[in-house]
Amino acid sequence: MGRMTCDGTATASNYYGSTGDYESAWNYLTFTPDGPLSQTVSIQANPDNPMEGEETFTVQASAYEINQNATGTVTINEGNNAPTTSGIADVSVLEGAADTVIDLAAAFADNEDASGDLTFSITNNTNT
Repeated sequence: MGRMTCDGTATASNYYGSTGDYESAWNYLTFTPDGPLSQTVSIQANPDNPMEGEETFTVQASAYEINQNATGTVTINEGNNAPTTSGIADVSVLEGAADTVIDLAAAFADNEDASGDLTFSITNNTNT
């Protein structure tokens, strides 16, 4: 049985040195009457820079001897996206006032981590 990959929104690396979203593959799988009914195939996904979001490609298996084909879509989910922010509004506090709490979790979002799992630090504070 032959197996190959076909581009969708994700593109394969090519032989001319261009790195794609995944490494294309074409090879044979062998099934025997007393063997397993399924086999695992491995396809390398490459990191994106810049981030492109979710992309797809197709894996096609063909049993040429009996003229049967099967296809499946593979989705590459972007991993480790940078957190995003909607910005933090200016805050004014009178001197001597009670502590003021700024909800940083509401201003930041991250696809891989819940807002409560993010770590925040103050890198500049004019304190004026």
